[in-house]
Amino acid sequence: MLGTFPAGSGPSGIAFDGTNMWISSSAGAGYSGSNTGSAVTELSPTGATLHTFSVGLYPAVAFDGTNMWVAISTNSNVTELSPTGATLGTFPVGNAPRGIAFDGTHMWVANMGDGTVTEL
Repeated sequence: MLGTFPAGSGPSGIAFDGTNMWISSSAGAGYSGSNTGSAVTELSPTGATLHTFSVGLYPAVAFDGTNMWVAISTNSNVTELSPTGATLGTFPVGNAPRGIAFDGTHMWVANMGDGTVTEL
């Protein structure tokens, strides 16, 4: 084992942006059971926390080569974040998105709540 690093409460997803790791946590700092308690945390290669961004519950993350995408299950949308965490766009998808992947051209979102997949 090379190291263990803090990544919020309830880490549930992870993506690599070519330099840093992005961890989605289902119950981030300040979690109170609301839809805003979860977070996405960016960690350096040494495990230092670079940024933490508040998001809705049950986030999933994927990297498109430039930006990080976060599927937010509780509000049925996907948010595109710049490398600094700025929101670049929010896109509606199916009910309760729980998985997200990049195919080299498009983002694909698995919508658990309605049994569909959305292509963005």
